[in-house]
Amino acid sequence: MRILYLCHRIPYPPDKGEKIRAYHQIAQLARRHEVHLVSFGERPYDPANAEALRRICASVEIVQRPLFTAAVGSLGALLGTRPLSIAAYDSKAVRTAVAKRCRATPPDVALVYSAAMAPFAERMACPRLLDFVDVDSEKWRVYGERMRPPMSFVYAAEATRLATYEARMAEVFDHSILVSEAERRILAARVPGLRASVIPNGVDLEYFRPAAGQGDPGDPRPEIRPRAVFVGMMDYYPNCDAVVYFAKEILPRVRAEIPDFEFHVVGRRPTAVVRALGRLPGITVTGGVPDVRPHLMEALVAVAPFRIARGIQNKVLEAMACAIPVVGTSLAFQGIPAAVRDGIRIADEPGALAGLIVELARTPSLRAERGGAARAYVERHHRWDAVAAALEGVLERLIDADRGRSPASLREARS
Repeated sequence: MRILYLCHRIPYPPDKGEKIRAYHQIAQLARRHEVHLVSFGERPYDPANAEALRRICASVEIVQRPLFTAAVGSLGALLGTRPLSIAAYDSKAVRTAVAKRCRATPPDVALVYSAAMAPFAERMACPRLLDFVDVDSEKWRVYGERMRPPMSFVYAAEATRLATYEARMAEVFDHSILVSEAERRILAARVPGLRASVIPNGVDLEYFRPAAGQGDPGDPRPEIRPRAVFVGMMDYYPNCDAVVYFAKEILPRVRAEIPDFEFHVVGRRPTAVVRALGRLPGITVTGGVPDVRPHLMEALVAVAPFRIARGIQNKVLEAMACAIPVVGTSLAFQGIPAAVRDGIRIADEPGALAGLIVELARTPSLRAERGGAARAYVERHHRWDAVAAALEGVLERLIDADRGRSPASLREARS
């Protein structure tokens, strides 16, 4: 297959949510197929990132998105009905790059990553697959409910606009994929006869692997410090909300039972609110680190106390792959159909969450058993090669269906 891959953010390095999914899709597909990437860049721009992608892709075109242009696009959309988050990505340069690539190497199929890139493929002649990942309008809806005016009004309006746009794109594109069944159900409720599949995220099982003895009931590793860890981008509001909630509502309950219990917040760009948590007893805010794995291995439990979340939490899968038990809210696991037997513990009240953590802290054999079960779960359900095989199957079916349609029917479907 010759695949044109459109991405709203350069998918390298694969060090956060959407970039992890996009990079591994590209890397896996490029093993067997010809992948041509057109992507927006990031600031500051690092040419080494594009070069890393050129080593696996047939071609790579990176287009910078000036902040001023994005701001003007969003502000202009305020006066109309277009979603601000779509208008911010409008780019003549990307349209030109896509058109040039289609002329030079006509694709068999286009894989469009995120609704923000949908306008660049809306009228393509080849089959088009749209990876929504999450139903992003739901995130804005929750922001609208939680934030104060005037931003609450902006977020609520964006949720309405984007929901309409997502539904239209799901009808326009030949097929869609989402990261979880929960996300698919949300979109299906808005789009009768939705053509969509669930393709989950994977996890790099070689990179994220247990330390010696971790997850082995015969070696419960009692030397691990009484510590919980949260890993994530710390300028992302759902992550900030989660760690503040844990620090103020859950950690004091744990420390009442285990006075030396610690909480480490690991991740780049912590906001002032997150940095302030480091002044509280037992809390360390590390900022960015070169490798999150040592921080996972030194903790007895990873926590995911989300009150706002969409899709699959990569941080949860990565901790599970390291055989670290994960304690979190039901929202943290909404995209992962795991159960208690798979090494996770779920509660939605601060006292219950604290109780689960205390139990794990006091029972090394239980930690080891839960950690081993967590690793086994991701090995069964979240291998990138298996995820890529499912994606490849969807793409092949789209191409086969396209070859069986008449030119007139194709023109009508894509007009």
